[in-house]
Amino acid sequence: MRIIGLDIATKTGYCLLEDGNLVNYGMLDLPQEMNLFQRLSFFETNLNNILDTFTPDYIAIEDILLGISGVKTLAYLGRLNGVALSCCYKKVQNNIELMMPSKWKAESFDGLNGLSKKVDVQIAVCKHFNLIEPKLLETITKPLNETNIDVSNIQSKITDLSLETKKFIAFLARKRNGLKSDVDRRAFENKIQENKKTIQSYKEYIQKCNKKIDNIYKSVSLEIMSKCGLTQDVSDSVGVAYCLYKKLSKNK
Repeated sequence: MRIIGLDIATKTGYCLLEDGNLVNYGMLDLPQEMNLFQRLSFFETNLNNILDTFTPDYIAIEDILLGISGVKTLAYLGRLNGVALSCCYKKVQNNIELMMPSKWKAESFDGLNGLSKKVDVQIAVCKHFNLIEPKLLETITKPLNETNIDVSNIQSKITDLSLETKKFIAFLARKRNGLKSDVDRRAFENKIQENKKTIQSYKEYIQKCNKKIDNIYKSVSLEIMSKCGLTQDVSDSVGVAYCLYKKLSKNK
């Protein structure tokens, strides 16, 4: 049973599974200097070459996730997916499976769930198919231990301060608020400004933490790519293909 997996984008990841074994993978990169129609034609030609070379029995494609990308990006992805579906249908007819990311992540490799990050998928693919020696992979992924930063307490403080600030503002807006002097009013106004500054500082801290985490994810992902050529897009194509393989194996 030969299954091609596709993660369609400007850099489309693809792979070939044969009886559950990863035998080939790569990426189809669309030249940005081409106009839209040239890119679609380039994509069609090269995708057909991949399909002709691998002669799949089934094809698994990651479906478009609405609400994540902008309208222009979704429109572009929709056009690419239309071309891909047309090409794939001519090769395997109805043996095509469209899968949402949350579904194939949860039902592909051990340790993943519907909300797993792309770098988690990369690691899962490397482990399952032994693309990187285990001890080396452990060393590469060690920095991820630093991403266990819990900002939930800070988020809770932001929520509490925001509610308190809204109450102060509403209180001052009432004509009969019980304040007898300008001194009392200024005290409330100062407290509002103090809360806003504190909230901003908390948000900046969270942004700093998130940036640190993103940099660690990127560093680990690039290190994996350098060792076995497995990009995030390619690893997603492997995940969606393996999910279909497991589904078909159960139905045998």
